[in-house]
Amino acid sequence: MVLKMAKITLRSWQSTDFDAYEKLIAQPEIMQGAGLPNADTQQRRMMFETDLYQPFQAAIVYKSQIIGSIIAYARVSETGDFIPNEYDLAYFLDSRFTGHGIMTQALHSFITALPTPTTLLAETFVDNVASQRILEKLGFIKTGAYNNIIAYKKPIS
Repeated sequence: MVLKMAKITLRSWQSTDFDAYEKLIAQPEIMQGAGLPNADTQQRRMMFETDLYQPFQAAIVYKSQIIGSIIAYARVSETGDFIPNEYDLAYFLDSRFTGHGIMTQALHSFITALPTPTTLLAETFVDNVASQRILEKLGFIKTGAYNNIIAYKKPIS
């Protein structure tokens, strides 16, 4: 996948991108915002490998620098079977680039490129108002709240 926009490009993560990925997820704002544990390099490598092989994933690139990520994780039922056409959406952006509409633009392009029909689910912490605004701008609907988290859903047809 390669999607070019005015300021950014979305492209698939590559196995050689681990250093950039690790630098991003080591940022305290990203670790907290994504609910990531304080992981060491080996754990981050495992997270990267998991993200790398998801059916839909993209690095957000600005001036040849990876500044963020979008991943649609395949959903799995309680019995371990993949749920067709349903994905958990996760995303993060280098804090130096927040507040400029980059993630809204990136997510819009990413979602537009997904096959249809698809249902995306996303969660954000109650205090992450910026992420809530992005999801709502993109047509996600609140489906509930639990343990300081707000859940969203977006069917795409």
